[in-house]
Amino acid sequence: MSSTSNASTSVPSPPASSPQAIEQYKAKLTDLGNIGSRQASTTTYYVSIVSALVAVFAFKDRPLADIDITVLLTICVAGCLVSCLWFFSLTFFRSLFRAKLEVLEEMEETLPFQTFKREFESMKKSGNASWLWIERLVPAVFALFFLSLLVARLLSYFGCVR
Repeated sequence: MSSTSNASTSVPSPPASSPQAIEQYKAKLTDLGNIGSRQASTTTYYVSIVSALVAVFAFKDRPLADIDITVLLTICVAGCLVSCLWFFSLTFFRSLFRAKLEVLEEMEETLPFQTFKREFESMKKSGNASWLWIERLVPAVFALFFLSLLVARLLSYFGCVR
């Protein structure tokens, strides 16, 4: 490695509104759509796993207190872990979306109309700037569900609750 210069090594942007800049902008838009599709697929994957874990309890024909503690512990720990992974995946996708939108907004500064900037300003005025945090509540609620089942069963197992 050479230490001759600390100059930026970033590639310069194409000139404003050039065909190359427009194509680059279109590619980023497509990439943003693909990220949305990946997030939807990831969410479907986690919902399937959590649903399967909940279904195990639904098919038990015994009360919670009669379910084997090992089975319940395994399912609840798995449910909590999957819910945590789901939560962190949503957090990652939210950060990725934010970064991609920032780049798109920067690219739009050279275009005649700033679509994303205007949409965000409009949403902000209406008081609906960001509701994406609600999506992260779903895995948190499932984690609490599994944790509650585990605590209830452990209390029953140790005779604290009848």
